[in-house]
Amino acid sequence: LCMITVAWLSLHARASRETSNTILKAFRFIVATTLGLIQIALGSTSVLATVTNKINIPADIRTVYSHCQLEPEILRVICCPECFMQYPGPTVAPLQCTWRRSPWSRPCRANLYTHRHTRNVLQQVPKCLYTSQSFESWLIFLLSRAQIDDHLRQTFAKLQNPLNTTRMHDIHNSPAWNTFQGFLRSPYHLVFAIYIDWFNPFTNKIAGKVVSCGAIILYCLNLPLSIRFLTENTFILGMTPAPHSPTVWTILHVLQSVQEMIMKFDLPGKTLATHRHPDGAPVAARIIPLLADLQAVRKVAGYLSHAAGPFCSFCKCHKDDIEDLEYHTWEMRSGTEVRAQAEEWQNLVTIKDKESLARKTGVRWTPLHDMPYWDPVRHVLLGFMHNFLEGVLQHQLRVLWGVGRTKAALKAMAEMEKDENLSNTDTSNFPTLEDDDEQGSQHGSASGLTDDLNAMEMDAMETDQDQLEQMEIDDDTPTPPSIPITLSLDDDSDDEADLPTDPNNIFDFTTDELEAIRACIRDVYLPTWVQRPPSNLGEAKHGKLKAHELLVLFSVIFPLVIPQLWWDGDDHKGHLLQSFCHLVSSTNIIAAYSVTNAEADAYMDHYVKYRTSMKELYPAFGSRPNHHFAMHNGALLKFWGPLSLLSEFPGERMNGDLGKINTNRRLYYMELTMLRQTARHGRLQAFLHDKSIESTAVHQLAEILEPDNGDSSSRPTHTMSDVEIANAHTSATALDQRHYNLLLQYLNATGVEYHSVYDAVPHLLGTLLLPPAAHQSRQFKFDSRTYSVKESHEGNSHIQFYIPGGAGDAVETGFVEVIWELPLEGIWQTFLLVRRHKPLSPAQLRKTPYAYEPCSGLQTKVVSAEEGNDIFIIEPRHIICHLTVYKNPPRMYGLTRETLTICWGLNRRRR
Repeated sequence: LCMITVAWLSLHARASRETSNTILKAFRFIVATTLGLIQIALGSTSVLATVTNKINIPADIRTVYSHCQLEPEILRVICCPECFMQYPGPTVAPLQCTWRRSPWSRPCRANLYTHRHTRNVLQQVPKCLYTSQSFESWLIFLLSRAQIDDHLRQTFAKLQNPLNTTRMHDIHNSPAWNTFQGFLRSPYHLVFAIYIDWFNPFTNKIAGKVVSCGAIILYCLNLPLSIRFLTENTFILGMTPAPHSPTVWTILHVLQSVQEMIMKFDLPGKTLATHRHPDGAPVAARIIPLLADLQAVRKVAGYLSHAAGPFCSFCKCHKDDIEDLEYHTWEMRSGTEVRAQAEEWQNLVTIKDKESLARKTGVRWTPLHDMPYWDPVRHVLLGFMHNFLEGVLQHQLRVLWGVGRTKAALKAMAEMEKDENLSNTDTSNFPTLEDDDEQGSQHGSASGLTDDLNAMEMDAMETDQDQLEQMEIDDDTPTPPSIPITLSLDDDSDDEADLPTDPNNIFDFTTDELEAIRACIRDVYLPTWVQRPPSNLGEAKHGKLKAHELLVLFSVIFPLVIPQLWWDGDDHKGHLLQSFCHLVSSTNIIAAYSVTNAEADAYMDHYVKYRTSMKELYPAFGSRPNHHFAMHNGALLKFWGPLSLLSEFPGERMNGDLGKINTNRRLYYMELTMLRQTARHGRLQAFLHDKSIESTAVHQLAEILEPDNGDSSSRPTHTMSDVEIANAHTSATALDQRHYNLLLQYLNATGVEYHSVYDAVPHLLGTLLLPPAAHQSRQFKFDSRTYSVKESHEGNSHIQFYIPGGAGDAVETGFVEVIWELPLEGIWQTFLLVRRHKPLSPAQLRKTPYAYEPCSGLQTKVVSAEEGNDIFIIEPRHIICHLTVYKNPPRMYGLTRETLTICWGLNRRRR
């Protein structure tokens, strides 16, 4: 118990090794002292007892890791610090890297060794090591757990007997999963998604250090969604060494080791021990979907930027076609054709020939093409977090609406306007192009605007002491660029698309409009689990918006306030409002946790209308590659199911956790420390979370260290004893007669007959009686969300819910007025008294924008601010979601009294 506690402090609470060792020594002293006192006490009673003086508590945390079987099997090979060429095996690596991009290219010649002082001895050691984790060892750990074995069998059984449903709640309901049936012949045939991204382990710039480190992560898609992305079930295959990320050339060396490791487990697989088969069972594994942002997809899957010919990984559109919205006419890529193009690229000898072919086809070879089952088109998923949230939504906010334009961008537009005015009056003093070349052309203003807009897909470039271009990224930024030895056609600059063609035709919110938006952000009622976006939106102080903040703004805050600004305005404002509604409607579908083919078609309908309106309303700016890639989301939704469940969010959280690990800023050991500590943490989490531990004491300790916060944990979850029931009734508060009758009426409507304790008629033995008292709580937890009564926390009290006993999926909105908890038939149960929001009259509703298309798709409506008379008794299972609520003053939308605008976009089709 002591060792588990200290291991948890070290790995979860991130206590340092010195602190952990100190705690271990303290535990040894406490246990030894306690045993000594017990021996003295027993001796005073003439009881002979021998207490051992040997305390089996290690003095070093590393011994604890080993004793508790938390150590992963880490693999390290010599790696070139520049090109990432690996030199595995027993042979000694050369002093300098010998890799060439072509037979006639110069070798890399980077030094592979350096000298370091080790125990007062100067030794020659590898300058850089590539760190990875043994896949076979991790699979044995994963499959040894009873919980995992059971889940894999349940998933396999569902594949044999699929549900007949049109709504996809996970990849297991999707056509994509059905295409894997030829491989999924056993519960131990595993399909993994691969996620690759780079991050700054220093979190931010410190003393000029801008460092990039890459994580290659695998998620087992056979596992249910509830545990799929937990640390203990996530495999970090390897980490690219700092300080810079690979280029499109050098990443081939990293991917080669990935491909070789995974292909060892292709059919028929390997025989490994599992929980149900300790003597071994065939285990096979494949990497299928690639999850990444745009730049990582290009590096890993072998596609080129829009500087090439066909720049898209899904179709053959060219850069000049980026505004084409007739997607039904596009010629789509096929995996067979792309693989053939990649092999042709690989077989060419000279770099010039490779570049020429790549510019023509938009494809280059990567080791993933050597996996025969991997489809370079169908198995590529452009993450909706970077593509849609940080791409499309942030472009709308910062570029098209101008909220958050930097000083450089504002200066750029001012100078462009000044230049345009000058060109219309007097151009006699302007230098010629030849003069420009001699004097140095003035690109400051254009680059200022370009840099600001490029921040939507990548952060600003920095230059370190070695003049290597690096990227500062945080837990939600795109893949950073690497050292400048890439092909020229991989330049991701979108300058031409970003520069406004007409600086006089750029949209900006008025001061009053922007202040109204900020007031809504500040005053809107939000549940406690939703992070409030910065109320000073548009100011530089709050920094770059995170992806989840953008989603909250567009899905549940802007729908409350934007219609107020543009409803009942002129035709131009009406078109602005329609464009906004189509964007939000497509956002709600792409971010949903379940989807149907009809909703995927609706996404395309809304998104095409949004892009059409972009060209009409914001002609100063062209589309960006992210806008084109988002045109393929409809097909991806139909094939893979909800894309939000195959997004970058789990990987970004993992990158954030890796960045928080204390590495003492030592680059040489950085990847090793991060990978090893995370793997140890995962094994500890598995030990604490799995229910197969026989020790009651360990179970109790696990409940302390890792409590289940999903539901209210202070109440019993088991069948209560008579004593527990009696104690619960003793401490309860009497229900008033009206509430008692309502609860009794609800229970009897469920089909279980309860009787009132106030009945004058004697009750027969075994009659179910509704207790006259209950515990009244101010809040409770359900599905990891806190729900409160209105007087306790209004943001947690407003909900959308199913009407118990209602026809079909009848839903209503209201606020929680009372929460009751009491034992019924030995089971602790929770009931809520919900007061329905008072609806507006039909005539009043017709005055609001939400009664009409396309605002009716905002998942928003207006209700009276007065309390209604209708009340419902519901249980937690009837709750659909929290609401966001914003109070409107009188005369809003021509309504004389105060109203509330409520939005249920937080549901995201979960329930």
